Amino acid sequence: MACDRGWIDFSITLAPTMPPRVQYLSARSALPLVPALASAMAQVAGAIGRPEAPSALEASLFADDGTGHAGRAQVAAAMPWGRCEITKTIEGDGQSRAVVRLACERGTLDAVVAADAATGRLTRLTLAPTAGSCLP
Repeated sequence: MACDRGWIDFSITLAPTMPPRVQYLSARSALPLVPALASAMAQVAGAIGRPEAPSALEASLFADDGTGHAGRAQVAAAMPWGRCEITKTIEGDGQSRAVVRLACERGTLDAVVAADAATGRLTRLTLAPTAGSCLP
């Protein structure tokens, strides 16, 4: 469902009964990324598939708690997917947390990110194949 400030994805499963009854219901909301998080995700997406890029990711992108090392390792591990670009935000508040879908040359990845709301620096970056996709 498209909303004024983002969207909500609903999933529903009906039980095989008469009359049908709701067996499963879930909702995920997603707000657009704020400029700082959108910029950070553009840097991450732009680094995947470029061998020199993980080490070139700006230190200012990450929080000062060791997240940068882990983030660069995630980007390096995603290299087999080839070059990537952001397709959409899957869920999150768009400011401090988000799940972002990346379309890559050899499949799709989901980037789970968290950011410090005060500084805009990433405090978490996890890249994983989209559920149901094959590894390159």
